[in-house]
Amino acid sequence: MARLGVGLLIIAQKPWDKTVAELNAYREIYREIHNNAEPPKPIVACFICCNEDAAAANAMHDKYTRGYSRSALDHYEFHNEGLADIKGYEYYGALAHNIRKHGVDAFVNFLADLQVRGTPQQVYDQMLQYQHLTDCAGFIGIFSFGGMPHEMAQANMRLFAREVLPRLQGLEVGASVGTPLAIAAE
Repeated sequence: MARLGVGLLIIAQKPWDKTVAELNAYREIYREIHNNAEPPKPIVACFICCNEDAAAANAMHDKYTRGYSRSALDHYEFHNEGLADIKGYEYYGALAHNIRKHGVDAFVNFLADLQVRGTPQQVYDQMLQYQHLTDCAGFIGIFSFGGMPHEMAQANMRLFAREVLPRLQGLEVGASVGTPLAIAAE
């Protein structure tokens, strides 16, 4: 990605300290390749459960974010220890070892708890924290997942758009997500 001159999409699936360390390593590589030019800022994807009632937001999170996390575990075979033997997938092999050691439910909870939930203020605070951690240019909000009913997903997204989005849009983040990919046509 650094060679292409594009920024990163961060989908929370690791502890934030590891994510930040990897992001900083990418930034160093980018600067080396591009004569100390500043790298594009990342985009952070967040699965969001937003509700005026914190208990309702947590109930959404418990059912739908955890449900999605369980389906991601199954789909991507995070529990497959053979992934450790595939170049580039060593991290996932280590995940499989941790899943065997701590159990599927602990891993599902870990993945889910990296996501955003709560009242509009709590959602804003969490996203602001993620922006500070990553110095991201923006977010991709995911509001329908894990079998969430359409009406609930729509209410989730509308509340976010009304109460959280304007505040996020007001942040000065010095947005830069990269340059067009002329190299992709080469």
